Amino acid sequence: MMHFLTGIGAIFVVAGWLYQQPKLGRLLSVPFFLGVVLSTVSLILDQRNGEILRKCYSVGKEIELELRKEKGAIFKMFSDYGKRNTYTKTLRATFILVGIIFLLLSILTLVFSGNQSA
Repeated sequence: MMHFLTGIGAIFVVAGWLYQQPKLGRLLSVPFFLGVVLSTVSLILDQRNGEILRKCYSVGKEIELELRKEKGAIFKMFSDYGKRNTYTKTLRATFILVGIIFLLLSILTLVFSGNQSA
């Protein structure tokens, strides 16, 4: 998440700089398009990380049950928690929403930068 937020900050810094450069104004949509790419890649990585964590929790649950001979504890809780609304689902929705916003910003800057140069 830290890299995602840093990437968003960098995108807006580059877009602000391009906005101030009269000769490079036509490239203003490029950072926003890269924001769409960043959101998409982050979404894919998060889905893969979620799968890995679910597998780790299920294996941890089995080991925990075998060692403790009880109902289980923390890994059982993590394993069962994945069946409800989780942080991962919220994070995925955030990546999708930010990607859509960047796509709209990219399209709007293409449309309006074309009107200003004419």
